[in-house]
Amino acid sequence: NNNNNNDNEVISSTNTTTNDFERNKWKHKFGDICKQVLREDKGMWEKWADTIAKEKLLLLILPHLPTDRPQLDPSCYEMILNQMIFLAPKTFLECVKKWPPRIYPIHNIIQKALGRLNEKKQDIHLLQALAELFCAVVV
Repeated sequence: NNNNNNDNEVISSTNTTTNDFERNKWKHKFGDICKQVLREDKGMWEKWADTIAKEKLLLLILPHLPTDRPQLDPSCYEMILNQMIFLAPKTFLECVKKWPPRIYPIHNIIQKALGRLNEKKQDIHLLQALAELFCAVVV
């Protein structure tokens, strides 16, 4: 009987790993499909970003989101960064490092990140992102 429990745990663990693998595969495919379908259509990228943000699923398209050709409206990037500040600080840091600061209202982002840092004082990703943002303002 004890052996059955171990077997069930292994099967459960394997299923979880398989499910995670499948989920990650579909997440990547979703972003690829968006990139192929939306191409350089600024309006459609903004519409999709807004729709996906409402579902808190921006991580699905973030790696594929254009920052030029097309460059989206600054409010779109601001909305995305604001959501990442709260939901995924590490991804927020990655975006701040990758995206040119001219495409979003940097002072608004700094204020939002500072507010969040007051709530999560030890978040190293927020601290690093703020350092990047402050350096971009100074330059």
